[in-house]
Amino acid sequence: MRTVSEWLQEQLDKYEGDVEAVKKLYSKFKKELGSKASQESYYRYLRESYDIWITNQIISDDDDDYDLSEEDYIKIAAQKQKLQDKNRVVSKHNREINRVYNFLDEMYTSYKDLMSSVDLSKIKLKKHNSKKAKYGVLQLSDLHLNERIIDEGIGNEYSFTIASKRLKKFVSEAKDLFKMKGITDVLIINSGDMINSDRRLSEKMVKSTALTSASLLATQLISQVIIDIGQDFAISFLSVVGNESRIGDFYESIEFLLSENWDYLISENIRLMFSNNKNFTFIDGENHKEKTFKLGNFTGLVTHGDNFSIGNPEKSVREYIAKFTIRGVPIHGVFAGHIHSAIVGDFFSRSASLCGTNPYAGKTLGLYGRASQNCYIINDDESSYNGYKIDLQDVQNVIGYDISDQLKRYNVNEGGSNVEVTIKRYKA
Repeated sequence: MRTVSEWLQEQLDKYEGDVEAVKKLYSKFKKELGSKASQESYYRYLRESYDIWITNQIISDDDDDYDLSEEDYIKIAAQKQKLQDKNRVVSKHNREINRVYNFLDEMYTSYKDLMSSVDLSKIKLKKHNSKKAKYGVLQLSDLHLNERIIDEGIGNEYSFTIASKRLKKFVSEAKDLFKMKGITDVLIINSGDMINSDRRLSEKMVKSTALTSASLLATQLISQVIIDIGQDFAISFLSVVGNESRIGDFYESIEFLLSENWDYLISENIRLMFSNNKNFTFIDGENHKEKTFKLGNFTGLVTHGDNFSIGNPEKSVREYIAKFTIRGVPIHGVFAGHIHSAIVGDFFSRSASLCGTNPYAGKTLGLYGRASQNCYIINDDESSYNGYKIDLQDVQNVIGYDISDQLKRYNVNEGGSNVEVTIKRYKA
């Protein structure tokens, strides 16, 4: 019968010295050896066996002559420590991977439970007929819907309730403009960062339910924007992903990694909610980070804008347009966000954010701005557009869209505030 030490040496050989992996074999250890040792004792046996295993690994690489000098023993001890340090790094990496998988599993389970318990019922949109279409574009950008801002120093406050009011004001004023200009068809574009994501692992572990609830709240608000616009205009929807809304630590060009994003998840919710509605068009694309659209003869490009130069975005845009022109796709307008500062230009327009300035941007970076969003009218020549920035900072007398009380009960306390600690030095 194998001894405890022999059994543990076999497992360490099998798992190449991965102590964390062997730790998980406690139940197997008791079953195969018929041991009644406690888990604490098992871990102690493992530590002792690991020291032996490490030493054997080093000696096995040497000659069969074990008449070692004092210098050889020092060398072996150093090699042993090096292997132990390496094993700790590998074990830590494996623990981090396991925690990420556990987080994602918990997140998707939570999301499924919420989707089944909250009524996000499909609502039919009106059918709109027109002899000749005239197009408008409503841009949603950097909504940051789960961000909480209270800062008297910069004169800004933001919460889901305030976001619902700012969205309502934006849609109301945009609709008035669209009606005045004789618009028949409206494309809603989301240029990224509908919500913020907590990317530190410790924050993920405690906020998975908060983020799933926040994404469903975002879905509820965006769906009301679509329904509101759809009462008066033929409606279509397009969405790309932003950098702040990524679920994991990756935000690259690989589609698989780009789909790990709350913007993608929310847009898929929208697709499902209106999938059976013949009066709604969901515009898809091969690239989650940049998508083109056609409105008559007008071709637009939507991207988040984090890959544009901050100091000279027009240069980046020209390079983008050239890239598509080479492919035979003429771009008449590029629409982005990301910087939280509005620009309306000839070929490039950038929307600001719905949340406005937060304490970090205002006090640390010295970047002050106002909450606003952009909308556009495609001109009759269908090769140019007029852009409009709509200021949304003041919504004191605005009645916002509905927010589900069930979804509102997530971990962000809307009645709370940002915590700012000021340390002052006083004279004795």
